Amino acid sequence: GIRNYAAKKNISKMKRGDIALWYSSAAEKKIYGIMKVKNSAYPDNTAEGDWLAIDFVPTNSFPVPISFQQINDNSILVASSIIKQKRISVVEILKDEYNEIIKIKC
Repeated sequence: GIRNYAAKKNISKMKRGDIALWYSSAAEKKIYGIMKVKNSAYPDNTAEGDWLAIDFVPTNSFPVPISFQQINDNSILVASSIIKQKRISVVEILKDEYNEIIKIKC
């Protein structure tokens, strides 16, 4: 589960089959791969209050993670939510941003 209101809002929008990037917003700030949403968000029974949990299925791990610096140095991604909200573990990105991130890994 996630304990951040902005991340909770983003999780609540996710639907089964949506594509997601496995991104760490901790100290390393890297994208490690691609995953799919297994099911929509549900109440997190490990937390008190109105928090959500969500399950993912990994689909592709990157041999070399994409660093935050690589994303930040990309002129197309500099305005993306992954840069603007870098401390939030779940952010929404646009299709064009996703495609640009995938280009970085190639």
